[in-house]
Amino acid sequence: MRTLIDSGVCETIMSYAWIVHLGLKKRIDARDKGPKDLAAAMGDRIDFVGSIQLDVRIGEKKVAWKAWVARRLVVPFIVGTDTLDQKSMIDFRDHIWEYEGECQFKLRED
Repeated sequence: MRTLIDSGVCETIMSYAWIVHLGLKKRIDARDKGPKDLAAAMGDRIDFVGSIQLDVRIGEKKVAWKAWVARRLVVPFIVGTDTLDQKSMIDFRDHIWEYEGECQFKLRED
């Protein structure tokens, strides 16, 4: 899945269209409306439809993450600092993402 790992975004966000595509629509918690003060890169308010608990695989490790569900998003999935903080190390030279010190994931093929 095309994913943006963004140290400038404070929350992890997934697009509603991608959740529908993955067949996860029933897992959206519409009672959880999302942060009111979170804005897109251009300053526009993000329209959230709820939140979702995701089972994410990073390399061989499975982790549970909460993501906000945005009605529209440029990329399907944005991993923010709420998920990265004190859990990740990114090696920009070798393009490796290490999560929770245990698993490594190659960010791109050479």
